Amino acid sequence: MTAARLWILTALVAGLLIASLVFAGVRLWWHMGGHTEVLPMSVARQPATEGTAPQRDLDVITALAPFGQVEPAAQTRQAPENMTKLDLALRGVLVDPDPGQSRAYILAGGKMSVLRVGDEVQAAELVAINTDTITLQTGDRLQVVGFGGILVGQESAEKFDTPAEQAPSDPFARLAAAIVSGPGSIDLREGPPPETTDDYIKLWRDRITRNPQAAMDSVGVELVENGYRIKNDPDIGVTLAGLRPGDVVTRLNGQPVGDLSSDRELYDQVAASGIARLEVERDGQALLLTFPLR
Repeated sequence: MTAARLWILTALVAGLLIASLVFAGVRLWWHMGGHTEVLPMSVARQPATEGTAPQRDLDVITALAPFGQVEPAAQTRQAPENMTKLDLALRGVLVDPDPGQSRAYILAGGKMSVLRVGDEVQAAELVAINTDTITLQTGDRLQVVGFGGILVGQESAEKFDTPAEQAPSDPFARLAAAIVSGPGSIDLREGPPPETTDDYIKLWRDRITRNPQAAMDSVGVELVENGYRIKNDPDIGVTLAGLRPGDVVTRLNGQPVGDLSSDRELYDQVAASGIARLEVERDGQALLLTFPLR
């Protein structure tokens, strides 16, 4: 081996030794600095691409509500300042061809009142009387009242419950109790009523079957060609219902009356419907009388 080759081999060995010492020294310096992991690797960064970042759809995560949902704030609806809350109940109507002669039976504040168009009740003016509703005006707003309560015009559309027991001074409540669940007669002086409306219907059906004439005499009506005519001295319940001596009841809930056999079936239908509509002839004019049976 020549001297030149020997020097080259010696230089390579010395270079390798120096490189290993340098690498060991760097590692020693890295650990002395508090680092216990391996040396970080240099990673080439990708050049940033021009344009907007991709959109992420968060609707699915929001719908799952992993952290719960916020309860929406309760929205309170306030009635208009010019709205007057009415505490009344419609008990019956008597519709006349002349609107000025129509009547409405209204229970307000525990007192029964018979009103015409133009009369006032609880600061509201009665402006219309229909077959089964009335219209009241408070300020510039109209409120339609039916037998079940206020139908249109009040934000809450609340219905007014009828007290279970009416005061003895309320004649229309006494009439309703006598007609619906009375002991077979609308004489308000009779004893306690049957327990159910079906019992009352059965009682009247039996009375008409046994003796139709006696049943009609008990309420003060007589059979005529076109229906039933009110006698001169009818039962007080008949007059409280708005009928007068000489009136002729021609139809009940749209069906003609005057035949006892068919009227018994019609009576059951009317009792089941809960509302009675009487078409009455009075002095040559047709009237419509409507009142609830419950």
